Amino acid sequence: MLRIALGTILLAAGMASMAFAETPPLPQRKAQSLETVQQDLKHKRASQMSLERKMSEVKADLEKTRQELVSIAQDVQKNEAELSRLEESIAKRSAEENP
Repeated sequence: MLRIALGTILLAAGMASMAFAETPPLPQRKAQSLETVQQDLKHKRASQMSLERKMSEVKADLEKTRQELVSIAQDVQKNEAELSRLEESIAKRSAEENP
């Protein structure tokens, strides 16, 4: 009976040591590690906010550019219509002068 109890204890101790062997070691200074993680998180949040501001600016610039392109396209269409009208007028006068 003593052998069974001793064997069980040794088995449990062996399994416990295996479990600890597989666990990665903890940092030497937990407080310093936590501070490092917190600082890293703070920097990443600041970076994210900066990127979000830049993204917002780029979106606004893109919308402004799109509106300018629409306006330019409308101007081009007006100019093409005016050019067609002038060409028709020239052709008509030419026909009248050279019957």
